[in-house]
Amino acid sequence: MVDDSIDNLKAMVAALKEYCPEYDVLQTCNPEFAIEISATTLPHLIITDWEMPKFSGIDLIKAIKSNEKTKGIPIIMATGVMLSSDNLKLALDEGAIDFITKPFDPIELVARVVSVLKNAHYKNQLIKEKDQELTENALYLVKATKENEGILAKFNQLKNLVSKKNTEAQDFISHSVRELEQKIRLDSWYKFNVSFENVHKDFNKNLINKFPSLTITDLKLCAFIRLGKSIKEAALFLNENHESVRVSRSRLMKKLNIEQSQSIEAFLTSF
Repeated sequence: MVDDSIDNLKAMVAALKEYCPEYDVLQTCNPEFAIEISATTLPHLIITDWEMPKFSGIDLIKAIKSNEKTKGIPIIMATGVMLSSDNLKLALDEGAIDFITKPFDPIELVARVVSVLKNAHYKNQLIKEKDQELTENALYLVKATKENEGILAKFNQLKNLVSKKNTEAQDFISHSVRELEQKIRLDSWYKFNVSFENVHKDFNKNLINKFPSLTITDLKLCAFIRLGKSIKEAALFLNENHESVRVSRSRLMKKLNIEQSQSIEAFLTSF
């Protein structure tokens, strides 16, 4: 909660403590401190006053939404003065999700807070379910890839059986092998990526915009890390050995400018 009035903060905190004692509430009178607090703690919700000296609620929303790490945090605007349609539209356009008028009614405050948090929880649960579906699809693609690789092996056996004098047959088999190899490489990633982007819209786009040097292999690894997969699981999905994926993960962290002490999982969640 962010408000330059200590009395307003005390009143809002008291209301939530009475009706929702299970909530942890952080508060500050300084909106600039709120930016740092939000980036450090990643709260499930921010309630901010509109009119504050030097740094308004709109400024705070802009700062929160411009940070990849905090942009997904829902924000409620609390205001007793800026109540015109143009004011409300401005706040919505900047990223506010709801309004509370001041002086506020404790029941209304609690109702709006609970509603926003329930919606956020529902969306998170939905994403988790979709991520599980993505994992199952990825496993299916791994199985299909292995089956295709088995077909490739048979093609190569067939090539060895065909007389080297029959150059036309040799060329046909070689061409077919190359086509199938390319199909295996591209099709499985394409199908998975389409499903992944349906759940995590613009994930790859946002990463590439910020880190243009990322390769397709990097993006694949990012996707599986975003799904919460371990190195062992990612190795299975990527059809590579554990050590190779471990090295790729370490290189990826350097490309993303992530220190070893930082969490790459938390970092990628912000995208």
